[in-house]
Amino acid sequence: MTEYPVSLERINKYLDLTSKALVKVSIIDDVGTDNYAKAQDIIGMVKAYHSDAKYFLDEGRGDDAFAAVNYCLLYTSPSPRD
Repeated sequence: MTEYPVSLERINKYLDLTSKALVKVSIIDDVGTDNYAKAQDIIGMVKAYHSDAKYFLDEGRGDDAFAAVNYCLLYTSPSPRD
């Protein structure tokens, strides 16, 4: 089996990108709408996965940290879904 280690530099790069995105993000729909609630949920998930990634990294679990931070990227990517 071939292993593909992920560098600490790469993990930190994505953690930093996510941190910057969270600072810049804002919800443009009206409070109380379904879209506003969906946006809040997505932002909450990004924050949770970002926190998990930092925790895993602190615990020496780089592979798990990389996986968690990639979920952040998934949630922040445009999607064709409603």
